[in-house]
Amino acid sequence: MHGGDRETHSLSQPIVTFYDRPGLFMPTVEQGSLIQELRAVAAASFCMDTSQLPNYQCLAIDDPSALSDKLIAVGRAPSTGCIIGFISSVLVQIPDFSEGEVLHVGLACLSPSSKLETVSGLAKHLMASIVYGYLLKNPSTSKVWVTNRSSNLSTLGRFAQTVDEVFPSPVHPISPPTSLHVTIANAIIGSSSRSLNVTPGKLDPRTFIVRKFLFHAGKEEDQRNDRYHYSNPKMWEFYRGYLDENGSKEDESGILQVGHISPRMLYVLRAIMLAKL
Repeated sequence: MHGGDRETHSLSQPIVTFYDRPGLFMPTVEQGSLIQELRAVAAASFCMDTSQLPNYQCLAIDDPSALSDKLIAVGRAPSTGCIIGFISSVLVQIPDFSEGEVLHVGLACLSPSSKLETVSGLAKHLMASIVYGYLLKNPSTSKVWVTNRSSNLSTLGRFAQTVDEVFPSPVHPISPPTSLHVTIANAIIGSSSRSLNVTPGKLDPRTFIVRKFLFHAGKEEDQRNDRYHYSNPKMWEFYRGYLDENGSKEDESGILQVGHISPRMLYVLRAIMLAKL
C-alpha cells in the first residue's frame, strides 16, 4: 500500500484516511510533512505552541521510525483538506501472548474549534477506521485486544462504550481484572517505548491506576471533560469518582483501560463509518 485508505463522505463531512504503519512505505519527505501536520493539530488541541509539544509518538521529529509501528486515522475538512483531528495507535508486541500484539490507542487530538457533536462523531469514526482497517488486514485475528491510557474523562468514557470487557469500567466497577487483563497491562506499563506515555513500574495492579505520565495534557482537558459531563453523565461520574478515589493529583494519575474488540464488531464499525457525523 502506497497511500492511506480513504473513505467517501458527503461534502459537509470530514474525509477520514487510514494509514497502516506509514513509516514502512511512505517516502521520508512525506512522512515529515504528515508529522508536521499532526503536530499542528496536537498543538491546537492541547492549547500550546508546537515547540512545547512532547517529542513522542507520531509527533516525534527526531525518530526516523516514528511512524513505523503506528496505525493512524486522520480526519480532514473537505473544504480545505486540512487535518481537524486524528488518532494514532501503537502496535505493541507481547511475548507469549496468543494474539501476538495489542493495539494501544495512544494519542487522540481533535480541533478545539469544532462543535461538540462533530468532535464526538469524528472521534468514533477515527477509532472505527483504525480497528476496522486492522481487522481487514488481519482476517485470522479472533479478537483485537486494545488498551488506552488517559485521565481525560471523555476519552475514558468513549473507550468504555466502544470496547468489550473493559477494565475498569461501569460494567465492571468493582470486579478484579482477569489474569489476561493484568498480563496485558503489565506488558504495556513495562514497555520502554516512549510512544506509550507510561512510566515503567507505575501501575497499581488492583485498580489499573497509572502514576507519573511522561507527558500530561494539562488544564485544557478540563474543558472537554465539562462538556462531556452533559452528554454522558453516567460515564463522567464513574471515571471522575474512580480517579478521585484511587488516584492522586500530585502524581497526575491516569487510568490504563484494557479490553477487546472482536470481528463481529466489523459490521458495527462499518455502520459507524458510514453514518453521518
